[in-house]
Amino acid sequence: MSAMINFKLTQERLYRKLRDAKLSIDPKLANHPRACAELIETFVQEHLYKCIPNKIKFYTESTTAKALADVSCYDKDDFYYAFDVKTHNVDKWGMPNLVSYKKLDHFYQSPTNTFVLIIINYCVDDDGNIVPSPSLNIGPIESIPWKYLAVQGTLGQIQMINANRYGMSPVCNRPEWIEEFYNQVNIGIRKKIKLLEEELKRFSIARHWPIEYSA
Repeated sequence: MSAMINFKLTQERLYRKLRDAKLSIDPKLANHPRACAELIETFVQEHLYKCIPNKIKFYTESTTAKALADVSCYDKDDFYYAFDVKTHNVDKWGMPNLVSYKKLDHFYQSPTNTFVLIIINYCVDDDGNIVPSPSLNIGPIESIPWKYLAVQGTLGQIQMINANRYGMSPVCNRPEWIEEFYNQVNIGIRKKIKLLEEELKRFSIARHWPIEYSA
């Protein structure tokens, strides 16, 4: 396999660009995470390619909300990278959805595909200035150990358990991570089935309808 994109250098460059851009938002919208996220995501889409030190080609910005990633590109060896931006206000607790486990499973059928998370923590000051945290992280999803992740079977999502407490490993083993991924998805689906069976039981009880009320 070819050498991957240098994520560490990319994240350092992106953090400096984001910090120096001094993005701001209407203070009235400071408590609206979606508004801040859209501003940050747009900035990343427009500037990420300038931060990647490796030679890349076919850099593409996503145009649909249901796309797997916000931006994507190929490296010189035709390995494909799908970058997805995740933002989090550090003043709030969060358990964000990272990706649909069905989409990830389909995407990772090809060993030349890599799903990359760009995790940007930030806060908003009283004037509406978005202040990014230096802890900005970029890396393949498999660089996040499973102790920080969970599978939500009902929603069909891989989630981060706590956006304020997670880590990325500089060395990751995709086959081992995928093995645990399948295990966690099985656990999540079984929980979902159990909940649905309980619901089915509740609504399978014979009832007299319409209900007759006494005067």
